[in-house]
Amino acid sequence: MKMPALPVITADQFTTENLSELATQVWRWMRDHPRLSVIALLLAAKKIKKQLTFPPKNMVLEISLDRIELMESPVQPLLKKLYGTKTCFVHLLNTIEAAEQDSRIKAIILHPGGAMNPSMLDELRCALKSFREKSGKPVICYTNTFGEASFGLFGYWLATACSAIVVPPCASVNVTSLQSAAIFFKKMLDKVGIEAALSQRSGFKTAANLFTQHEMTPEHRQQLESILDDILVKIKADLADRDGTADWGEVLENGPYDSARAADAKLVDEVMYYSDLMQDYLPNLVGVDKDKLKVRSVAAYQAFAKPLYGDGSLWEKVTKPRPKVAVLFAEGQISQGSSKEGYENGGPSIGSDTVCAQLRKLRADKSVKGVVFRVSSPGGSYVASDVIHHELKQLAKKNIPIIVSVGGVAASGGYYLSIPAAKIIATDCSIVGSIGVVNGKMVVKSLLDNVGVTSDLVKRGSNSGYFSALEGFDGKNRDRLEKMTDFIYDDFKSHVAEDRSLTLGDVENLAQGQVYLGKRGLEKKLIDSIGGWREALDAMAEQTGASSRHQMHVQRFPPPLSLQALITMSPPKNRDEADEALIAAAPSAFSVALSFFPSISALSTYFAGNAEGRALHAEHIPNFY
Repeated sequence: MKMPALPVITADQFTTENLSELATQVWRWMRDHPRLSVIALLLAAKKIKKQLTFPPKNMVLEISLDRIELMESPVQPLLKKLYGTKTCFVHLLNTIEAAEQDSRIKAIILHPGGAMNPSMLDELRCALKSFREKSGKPVICYTNTFGEASFGLFGYWLATACSAIVVPPCASVNVTSLQSAAIFFKKMLDKVGIEAALSQRSGFKTAANLFTQHEMTPEHRQQLESILDDILVKIKADLADRDGTADWGEVLENGPYDSARAADAKLVDEVMYYSDLMQDYLPNLVGVDKDKLKVRSVAAYQAFAKPLYGDGSLWEKVTKPRPKVAVLFAEGQISQGSSKEGYENGGPSIGSDTVCAQLRKLRADKSVKGVVFRVSSPGGSYVASDVIHHELKQLAKKNIPIIVSVGGVAASGGYYLSIPAAKIIATDCSIVGSIGVVNGKMVVKSLLDNVGVTSDLVKRGSNSGYFSALEGFDGKNRDRLEKMTDFIYDDFKSHVAEDRSLTLGDVENLAQGQVYLGKRGLEKKLIDSIGGWREALDAMAEQTGASSRHQMHVQRFPPPLSLQALITMSPPKNRDEADEALIAAAPSAFSVALSFFPSISALSTYFAGNAEGRALHAEHIPNFY
């Protein structure tokens, strides 16, 4: 008997236009071949059963910072197969808190590494310390080295939040003091024939200096020294929690260290290889036989971690109603147009069209009782920042409280987005402020002349070359540039004064482009309190009347794209609908997602719930925030 051909669903066939036809084709095949259909379903069920696993009772949560790339914004679940190393920082914080309350988790193993800004390190330290103090369970830091021929202080700073620090004999502990370098391009631009025709407000707005100066101005040096001193004071205070008797200034001056010197100086607790750690040290520490102790990654554990902030189900809405809080992320440079999620090179960006559409939709949603706005942006377009600021003000006027949680930085336009909030909360190491402006253009006329490229002009009007890269600013156009710069600067300051209840004189004193770390920003009244993600949710609980942050239904907005949403997606009805919910990313997400499902058997694999698939579903659960 000849085996009937199975219908194959390929990625190029799997579109919204012919989905109904494909479903009909599959149904007809099953109807015409009932026995084979039963066999296929049984095989699929067997495969699902084989791949489904239940969480073991004795788990160690493994946080491998050296193998992931932390982002402020969540990763779209359907794209995680391609971009699996990208991990949402807030998800990581929530995973640690879930493990804190989970009796199945016996310990955490931390592998430091990767690129993390000081604010992330500070917030992650607090999460690890909370895990230790509230659960009584250990956190073990293991790394092959704290910097191999490279700077290792930041990784070590994070490690001091752990119960024990373990390194192998070959390790270096490269803890040294800090420096900050600024690279200036003025001489290079002069050599190649590029003029930086820029205007800045004011002396502390140092971005322009990189192109207009040969070295640090007094204001530039003063600002870097202040930030460096504040970070060093913070790090030394945290290191003193590990060993209050050590002179940490001297310890840093005597670095770097090999493993033996580090052990003698009590910088590390144990010197052993990872296999020895897992074979004897960790099982003895937690009192569980090594054969029964199961190590699980963050992604694998998220699949069965208990939701922290409700599940949004109908049962919960009826029996335990919770105020619904939307979480909106703003990460990267601010520009007009659509936001980018940053999966490819270039990183994420904040598009004013996207964010404004999302804010308008939130304003129209009567179920939303508050918005937590996670901001991590150094600034960007003034126009884009201003229109987003306006939509945030409109949201606040609807009595929907906004709490801003600052990530690594909320400076310039990033700070502009933050000021409409009822509360701005930043870590000790978040950078805030930079109330100032850089305006102008790069003039390349001499560069083109130097390489033999000539140009000619036909002009109408004295200001026709105002935006041209072929001519600089003459007297009148320079006046126009300065007036425009003053207008933007004055407008920025007036909004800060209004939203932060300050006088214009006070704002001018703390403006001029100056940046501050969190604690100084608090002293200058630029922020309202020191804290991170958890403290922002606590502040929102106060605003909504919830008894605690865990009594709110906290949901990412817009919700992540699901396979069902992609399949049933219809063309946007208008400009707002095109921008909101990251619809701009949907076509690429659709094609990527469907490349995982070339056949019916592949679909069964996806839904079976293997480690990666369960982790993907876990991130899709909106309440996991």
